[in-house]
Amino acid sequence: MLGLIPLLKEDIETVFAEDPAARSTMEVILCYPGLHALWLHRFAHVMWVHGYLFIGRFLSHLNRFMTGVEIHPGAKIGRRFFIDHGMGVVIGETTEIGDDVLMYQGVVLGGTSLKKGKRHPTIGDGVVIGTGAKVLGPIKIGAGSKIGAGSVVVKPVPPDSTVVGVPGRTAEEHRKHTKATVDLEHGRLPDPVLQAINSLKNEIETLNKRIEQSKEEEKPEIDPAQIVTPLREEIKSLKEHIEKLEKEKEETPQIQDTGSAEEINSLKAQIGDLNYRIEQLEKEKRRGIERNLDLTGDY
Repeated sequence: MLGLIPLLKEDIETVFAEDPAARSTMEVILCYPGLHALWLHRFAHVMWVHGYLFIGRFLSHLNRFMTGVEIHPGAKIGRRFFIDHGMGVVIGETTEIGDDVLMYQGVVLGGTSLKKGKRHPTIGDGVVIGTGAKVLGPIKIGAGSKIGAGSVVVKPVPPDSTVVGVPGRTAEEHRKHTKATVDLEHGRLPDPVLQAINSLKNEIETLNKRIEQSKEEEKPEIDPAQIVTPLREEIKSLKEHIEKLEKEKEETPQIQDTGSAEEINSLKAQIGDLNYRIEQLEKEKRRGIERNLDLTGDY
């Protein structure tokens, strides 16, 4: 455990490391409400832990009045914690914050239950929480994660993840957590909803291509001439059969074979139908149209 002076120096060095606007030690000591809020909270927390609950709570109230940051004296905060700008930050009683955490203005680490006990978040080491984000309930934010500005997080977040949206969704899991400079680019965070939409659009395009490809594969290239020739041969065979039946009828005129007459008429009708189909095929051939013909019902 660091002594008081080394701890104060570490807090000042953290401001220089996390905020490029910091220019001098005197400026940091006198003009950074996030730093003031942290120092007052540490004193209030000591009072709270040693049983001086009213003093701790009163110091917390003064802290809120002076800095615009409300930190319950029961909250546990690790080393190198920095609140940038600070106004509007609320940290609940059972909140636990690890080391090297960066928090922007308007963040709320709140509870979602009226029952006593653990009801506020646990923030892992190296977490960055963007402007206006809300982390609610006894959930854990994994080490090295980033919470995008304006997000509302109500479910646990795995380590080394980026969470955005309302409600917060894990947009990506990035590099393994290491202590490094903060890289929370609020304008470059991924959009999980847009990613899902783009993924669906790509899948639809792929499916459309597959459907078109299947249609092309299923559609054979048919030359009408290949159909006309066997039809003509069939017509020739039917005519020969009709001639044979008529010849038999002439040879036996005394026999009134109504069945043969009906068969002849049926065959003649089939010939007429086949001739019509040949005409249609020859027209299509002249027009240069290749079609997949249904030989059983098109004509």
